[in-house]
Amino acid sequence: MKAFLRKIRKYIKITGVTGIARRYFVINSFDGVMVILSLLLSSLIFEFREIHFILQASLSAMIATCLSGVFGAYFSEKAEREEKVKMLERSMLKKLGKTLIGKAERFAVVYIAFIDGFSPLLLSSIAIIPLIICSMGLMELRIALLSSTCVAFAEIFFLGMFLGKIARKNPIIEGLKVMSIGIILSLILALLEKLVF
Repeated sequence: MKAFLRKIRKYIKITGVTGIARRYFVINSFDGVMVILSLLLSSLIFEFREIHFILQASLSAMIATCLSGVFGAYFSEKAEREEKVKMLERSMLKKLGKTLIGKAERFAVVYIAFIDGFSPLLLSSIAIIPLIICSMGLMELRIALLSSTCVAFAEIFFLGMFLGKIARKNPIIEGLKVMSIGIILSLILALLEKLVF
């Protein structure tokens, strides 16, 4: 196990994949949570009453976001890294597929695809825990929706804080900036309800 972890650390160091994976984590986590937040807010504003429908829609959106993240990142990153290896092969006049560089680049593709796909799934799963509790008959629907909405807003805020720390800016301010996007979404949905219904 230690040898395996050392190998992974070596691959990460060779490919410099940490920064890219971090960006993928934030971007797709934000996308995933915003999709769930839109479903939660719509359920509150348009007064959907069926918990199983809301939960099913949330799970479907989560799976779609996960698969989109995994395969989108995999194919785009694979193309980029294969081109990078080919350029190195041309300059070094030898094949690199079975070398440490080739293995590290293939690992980077899988690593990024995993981060991109499963980070939004993780955060969205946390956000819908109150809905799951509600579906078991242990919580009222409105309380579950409000609880899940608060969790989703908190996750967006913490993603903003995380970005603030990376950029060496005030994490609280950056968290509030990112969370304001969720507030804008709330206002748009409320306006839509007034205009359409």
